[in-house]
Amino acid sequence: MKPLKAFTHMKFHAILAIGPLTMLILLSACAQVETGVLVESNTPAPVENTPAAPPTGTPTPTEIPAAEAARQLLAQQSGSALEAVTITSVEPVDWSDACLGVTQPDVMCAQVITPGYRVTLQLEGQEYVFHTDAAGVQVVPAPAPTPQVSQAILDWRFTNGDDCTTAIYTHDTLLYSDCSEEPLEGSLAFEGLRSELLGFVEKYASFEADTPAGSIVFSGNGDAQPTPAEQRMLAEWARMGVQIAQSGTASAARGLVLSWHREGGIAGFCDNVTIYLNGRADVGECRGSIEISSQRVQLTPEQLAQVYTWVDSLQSFEYEMKDPPVPDAMQLYLAFNGSGTGEASPEVIQAMQDLAAEVIEQSKPAPL
Repeated sequence: MKPLKAFTHMKFHAILAIGPLTMLILLSACAQVETGVLVESNTPAPVENTPAAPPTGTPTPTEIPAAEAARQLLAQQSGSALEAVTITSVEPVDWSDACLGVTQPDVMCAQVITPGYRVTLQLEGQEYVFHTDAAGVQVVPAPAPTPQVSQAILDWRFTNGDDCTTAIYTHDTLLYSDCSEEPLEGSLAFEGLRSELLGFVEKYASFEADTPAGSIVFSGNGDAQPTPAEQRMLAEWARMGVQIAQSGTASAARGLVLSWHREGGIAGFCDNVTIYLNGRADVGECRGSIEISSQRVQLTPEQLAQVYTWVDSLQSFEYEMKDPPVPDAMQLYLAFNGSGTGEASPEVIQAMQDLAAEVIEQSKPAPL
């Protein structure tokens, strides 16, 4: 093929002498040169290596459903606002089994690789780790290493036949397990467990004891030597903390010993009192069916001793009394949960009501 300049200087008659096919080829070549593109018939067109578009953005931890599910679970277990729980890190993990690498008593785990995450959370300056599946449908607290003995504030063990449960409370966490299993980590933020534990440390001196609620080894900084009833109270407290950690909720019925309600009378009473095995007593003032105020009281050693005597010796019962339907009529209701076999006499029932009235007085602020 001749250059365009040479081609344009050809004689007109020479062009006419060229055959149709040759002329078509020349015209095609001219068109290619005029547009500035020269393509060889045996060379493929070059392919540009355009870099892939950058990702639109890596999801933040709160945008990962599994991390958010763990965050919501810790908030629920601790009774805290969701905003108080922050996500520290989210690490993709292929768990070795369907239980997400967390062994639990009486739970069979399929030995299959299960994709998921290790989610680290922070609440009130404490760190919590959860294992999840990929979607966040399954969320479990991570197994925790057994702390050094020097770190333990309260070491509790309860054995009943073949059943055995143990727990270690430190300043930072609760570790609990079936006695033959790896410990699991529970939250001390729930129901104010941490503040109560630190209050025990300040009040009581160190001791070891075997109680009906389990054996206990306690390391305290206080001067008070706990009575047998107070030693049992600490064991009952430890047991209730494990029950809360296992279920993730604080049931109002858990550990409930006595529930008392009075309404009416000349004074227009409307009071509720609930007493628990761990020594707590909640006092509520009501109006109709609505509770308008609530106070928490810790039973005295003498009151604890009396309550535990009733629990161990008496069977459960309910008692109700209603005056005739006249103005200022009084209504009383009492429910008791016991583990004994004896029946409560009228004198004992009256003593229980007297205890409830004492607790109401203890809940009132001291006069100035």
